[in-house]
Amino acid sequence: HLKQRMTKEGLSLGRKDLDVDVFLQRFVLAREKEKDPLEASWAMLKDSLKWRTEARVDTVEQWFPER
Repeated sequence: HLKQRMTKEGLSLGRKDLDVDVFLQRFVLAREKEKDPLEASWAMLKDSLKWRTEARVDTVEQWFPER
């Protein structure tokens, strides 16, 4: 469900080297005890993707160019 929703909303992880299924599973497991685990996982995932973009964590290799 989360992967389909990401595709529908045009969201991506921003990195090709991350296993999308494993990445998404972390969010589902983190919110499995919520009343609506998929909605809670979705909210957490969107917040995480927003933070990753704002903090530029997917470009960390570019922060310190090789000397």
